[in-house]
Amino acid sequence: FSRREGFDHSNYHGAARNAVCGSAHGSQKVSDIAQSIIEPTRFKRIQVEPSETSVPFFGTTPLLWATPKPIYHLAERQRNISDYLVSRHTVLIPRSGQISGLIGSAILPYGELVGGAITEDAIRINCTDESDAGYLFVALSSEYGKRQLKARAYGSSIPHLDVTQIGLVEVPRLPEGIRNEIGMAGLDSAIKRGQAIELEEQAVALVERTIEEGGR
Repeated sequence: FSRREGFDHSNYHGAARNAVCGSAHGSQKVSDIAQSIIEPTRFKRIQVEPSETSVPFFGTTPLLWATPKPIYHLAERQRNISDYLVSRHTVLIPRSGQISGLIGSAILPYGELVGGAITEDAIRINCTDESDAGYLFVALSSEYGKRQLKARAYGSSIPHLDVTQIGLVEVPRLPEGIRNEIGMAGLDSAIKRGQAIELEEQAVALVERTIEEGGR
């Protein structure tokens, strides 16, 4: 059963979808590219102190921060934690929230998010390789992708997206070489974002250390 509401039939959605479907090479659904689209189940999470054997755990809101910070850490041996871990093969889509907010915002893991544990509130689009993940990230981050994702959310109080609705979003069907080029550009943007965060943290630490030493 595919739930659809009025917003799905609006010009806001229709114009974006028609533009993609009418592109030179046609379109294909996200589910045609993804290896799987998964909404993890919730399980009891046991917080631990940060260590070499712990995994940072992130909610959905920090995913859109300039520098995402974990809510807490989980033991890497905790049961079912593998369901929460993400890699660069995965595009994350927050599944709930207000239409004007983070719902439907595509995130390709970067920095500390890579290998981290992400809340079940982010649906996973798992791909066979980094290039496909990078391409879906770029396509879904575009105006055409965001409009389709947000328009497919349902519910009047707190709108939700589900696995089926995300899989039905249309993206351009492109020749393999062009798609790979776009995908690698998307991947490179995530890698550079992680590097920028690392350099910023080093710069902040240097400034703070200089101030502390100057005050002695």
